[in-house]
Amino acid sequence: MYNLININEHVMTRDIKLKNLDTNVENICFDDSALKSDHHNFEFMKLNQEYRCRIELFGDTVSEVDERVVECIVNKEVKIGKFDYIEVFVNREIYYVEKSKVSQNIFFFKVSRKDIIQVNDVIHPDLL
Repeated sequence: MYNLININEHVMTRDIKLKNLDTNVENICFDDSALKSDHHNFEFMKLNQEYRCRIELFGDTVSEVDERVVECIVNKEVKIGKFDYIEVFVNREIYYVEKSKVSQNIFFFKVSRKDIIQVNDVIHPDLL
């Protein structure tokens, strides 16, 4: 479960700051769901409320480690909407990576951003 602790509104998108209630890790997630759909989006989220969320890591697998690179450990395959993802552990956090980007059980991933792709039972419109 995550607690929504901040929303930073932009012209057409927003950044959502979520705190994992189990690990206390904070994630800033990109949300463009309202840009993609008027009715099937994450606009219902309110500050200081709790949600079940899935967060996708955007970026690429790499062999060199730097400050934006995380070590991912594969947990399992999952389907979100029509798309196949790999659920990974980064330390104690769970994230999702496109299946096509994963070829090993442990890999390094350079994260360019984190996107919110599911909140409770609402899936991001791009994945439907």
